[in-house]
Order: sequence, then C-alpha cells, then structure tokens
Amino acid sequence: MDDDFESTLRRIVREELGHVVDDVATRRFSNASLAAAIRAEMSRTGRKDNELVAVLGLTLPTVRSRLQGYYDLKPGELEKVAAFLGIGVRNILESAALGDRLEVIRRGKLFSPEPLEVDDWAQPPRRRPHVNP
Repeated sequence: MDDDFESTLRRIVREELGHVVDDVATRRFSNASLAAAIRAEMSRTGRKDNELVAVLGLTLPTVRSRLQGYYDLKPGELEKVAAFLGIGVRNILESAALGDRLEVIRRGKLFSPEPLEVDDWAQPPRRRPHVNP
C-alpha cells in the first residue's frame, strides 16, 4: 500500500515538474516564491539563515529580509545561495515554480466560485448559557 502511494506521489510530482521545467528559464519569479524555495531547501539541508551572512557578505537583518521576500536577490546572490546549499540555480527556480503552481491550485480550492448550500429551514444555533466563573 505504501509503495503504491509513494509511486503515485512521485508520478504526480514528476508530471507537475514536467509542466514547470519547460518555462523555468524564461519565467520571472516573485521575491516571495524564490525566498520560499530557498527557505525550503535550507530547512531540508538543516542550514540556518545566519550561515548565509558570510556567504552573501550582508548583515543578518538584510539576509532575513531577503529570505522573507521583502527585497530582490541581487545578481550573483542566487548563484551563491545555490552553491552554499549544494544545488543548482535551476533547482531553486523549479522549486519556486512548483510552489507558485501549488499555490494557485490551493487558492482555487479554498475560494471556489460555487455558492455554499444554505438550508432555509435550518434552526439558528442555540445560545450557550452564561456561566459565572
């Protein structure tokens, strides 16, 4: 059972990445999606944001604001971060693209355009009795 689930999950992720990989090199990503991809990879590798201070040559508040997506990564910084994490820049871009795609799917399910069913004959909830402490 676990093997079927794992193989199905791997197939779905591979299909989703197939949609994403084609346009990753030409696509422009938001600061938030790139920052989320970097934070996810840092979490996977057990790295801390204060370790990036020496790699990027920035102050800790500046590094943290970049990791939160408040500011752009400057040219060359993404390459330094990727080398620090031991992955390629393309991996970070693919992760950001997949995160964007999953966010769109998640939002579509949360905010469905169909109206909620309303029961016209439903009784209002009962009032709870007031209890003095």
